[in-house]
Amino acid sequence: MRITNQWKYAQTMYDYQRGMRETNKHYSQLSNGLKIDNSYENSSIYNDAKRLEYEVSTLEQVELATSKSQNFSKNSDSALQEISKQLELFKVKLVQAASDVHSTTSLGALANDLEGIRDHLVNLANTSINGQFLFSGSAVDTKPISNDGTYNGNAEQMTTVGGSKIEIPYNLNGFDLFLGRDNDYSKILNTNVKLQDLSSPDFKDNVKYLNEESKIRNLIGLNYAKDSIESAKNDGLKNYNGSIQHSYDFLDNTEVKFPDTFFYLQGTKPDGTGFTSKFQISHDSSMRALLDKIGTEFGNTATSKVVEVTMNNDGQIEVKDLIKGNQVINFALVGATEQVQSKSDLEAAAARATGGTSPASVSSLADLQTAANNGSVYITDFTKNLYKDNEGNVVDSFDFDKVKFERKDNKLHTNITQINRTTGEYATDSTRLSEAASVGELYPGSETKYNIDNQTIKLEIKSRTNVKYTIDIKLGTQNPSKPVTFSISGINPDGSNKFGTRTLAVYNADAFGQYWTQTDDFTYRQLMDIVGMAASDNIPNPPYSEVNPMPENHRFENYQSYATAINKSRGMIEVNLDSKGKIQLVDKSQSVTNIEVSIYDSKESGKFYGDSTGKTPATSQGKGAAFSFMQNNAVMVDEPGIDLFKDLTSMIDAVRHGYYRQDANNADPRNTGMQGAIKRIDHLMDHINKEKVKIGSYTNLLQSTNERASIMRVNVSSVKSEVIDVDYGEAYLSLTQKMMSYQAMLQATSKINQLSLLNYM
Repeated sequence: MRITNQWKYAQTMYDYQRGMRETNKHYSQLSNGLKIDNSYENSSIYNDAKRLEYEVSTLEQVELATSKSQNFSKNSDSALQEISKQLELFKVKLVQAASDVHSTTSLGALANDLEGIRDHLVNLANTSINGQFLFSGSAVDTKPISNDGTYNGNAEQMTTVGGSKIEIPYNLNGFDLFLGRDNDYSKILNTNVKLQDLSSPDFKDNVKYLNEESKIRNLIGLNYAKDSIESAKNDGLKNYNGSIQHSYDFLDNTEVKFPDTFFYLQGTKPDGTGFTSKFQISHDSSMRALLDKIGTEFGNTATSKVVEVTMNNDGQIEVKDLIKGNQVINFALVGATEQVQSKSDLEAAAARATGGTSPASVSSLADLQTAANNGSVYITDFTKNLYKDNEGNVVDSFDFDKVKFERKDNKLHTNITQINRTTGEYATDSTRLSEAASVGELYPGSETKYNIDNQTIKLEIKSRTNVKYTIDIKLGTQNPSKPVTFSISGINPDGSNKFGTRTLAVYNADAFGQYWTQTDDFTYRQLMDIVGMAASDNIPNPPYSEVNPMPENHRFENYQSYATAINKSRGMIEVNLDSKGKIQLVDKSQSVTNIEVSIYDSKESGKFYGDSTGKTPATSQGKGAAFSFMQNNAVMVDEPGIDLFKDLTSMIDAVRHGYYRQDANNADPRNTGMQGAIKRIDHLMDHINKEKVKIGSYTNLLQSTNERASIMRVNVSSVKSEVIDVDYGEAYLSLTQKMMSYQAMLQATSKINQLSLLNYM
């Protein structure tokens, strides 16, 4: 090998650079404490270090986030603890009011105490920390509860980071807390008429309520004899004349056969199906037989029960849905018994199955009302309310769903919850009526929509200017496809026609809104828009009418008129579904509105074809109304859904007015009284306790996550240190070795470079 100056120079530079590089490497490790500075030095170490650094950063973020969220959840927990204590105090005072005999003054004092507790609960519900309200959902800058108990927040849950792709909730939204639903509770309905034993002439002085063993003849009593009860009342039930006494003599004679009593039952079954049922019960049957028959019509069988039907100590019928979490059942019951002039007419009336004045021949509430007005039929009421019928009179037994919305100040609202039968959730604007209709058949090929072909929804509306509108919403068919249309006519306050009958189509909001809505796609929003247009007097005036009908395709000029009317109406009238799926109308232009609204199914409402057995004299159980919005129905004692502050207000009213139980004779016949309030307050307390458990679990989860993140951060940091951090002792020894080698290399190189041929001569 030939050694030249160039070779020696190259070798010297190579050794020099290598020594400097190795020395500098170890010097850098000692100065910054890292094994490498750049990714190209060792890609494996670099990748592991960056991954572990990301994990450490994530865990630090989790620690910080969960620490802040814990404060929010702990404050929520503390507020709930106080709410729970106040509800316990509320119950104590409620039980005190129901247990003792109080004067009007003492009841008023207790009601004031309860009202103070309620107001304190409102303040607790509005608790804010650091400017953020605890129970407003994600709308933390919105005060959740108004003074009247209205919830103003949203139903959204706030979450915090609990790790990579992990979110942990840390708040309770006020919707679930104050308007929630407990699926382990059942809906319970009660009639509010106290059924009294009327078989004794002194029933007024000797009040005795019916029980399950009482006979039907005890329910009818003196009223088998025409006009006898009124005459007896006029005589004070003691000094009635001999002819009336003669009519009473047979009442205790068990050998006499009295006419059967016909019962007209209608409502909604636990599966959401509407029904009507007409059946007869003999005079010697017990009330238990009536209760069992009611259960059968709701769907009970010999082997299974869907409802439980009982009587309470005040002679009121109670129906309990045995499907927990379900809240669709409703019912109304009317009894009709043929009256006779004397004992000799009894056998003929009892033998009469149809014809004459027998209610056996009556197949509608309208015909039953006619028979009652003629004085040939005695009506037994089971429920009484103060709603107004569509003619403006207080409802009676012949009104079921032809009832006006309940009105208070500038608001109108219904009492029937609209529920999506497929999901069991409250209806919203976008819910289709075909998803909530009380009919039994689904559209062919659909699992979510019920067949509402050819149904008609009747609207009777008095507008803000006192114009009376009559609207028929006519649902078309699916096959062949026929859209939804509605006809509308109006009568001015002076009795003149506002305009001729207009027939319009209902339009979709999509596709520029200019396509007609098909029957199975008709939504609650579209129904409420029609209500709003009439209530605000903004009626579309399209270029097409009955005289000049619209072609069966889209017409943009019609849509423009329709959309303009809706937009104008929303500036005056708001019609929406509330948190419980009930329609609510707000008149924004008046503090006390004069608007009146009634909506009902004009096809099947109030019609009776028979009972569920299909036996004589009936052919089959009636289908009932496909749509119900407002009903003269039984009173709700409890249900899965709650409305905390509304429920508490109702309880306070019961105490203030001395309502011990629901009673048709109370000023508010739908108030469940203190007895019903005690059952309801237990439900409310249980609901709050469940929410306490929920927020407690959130707090515990946040705390454990925070602790775990802290431990994991230390562990991951340790692993990262092992991966990327240098061993100072090892690095120092290596640096010392490299520096010695470097110096030796420099000395050797210097000596070699000084050699020449003279050293070898």
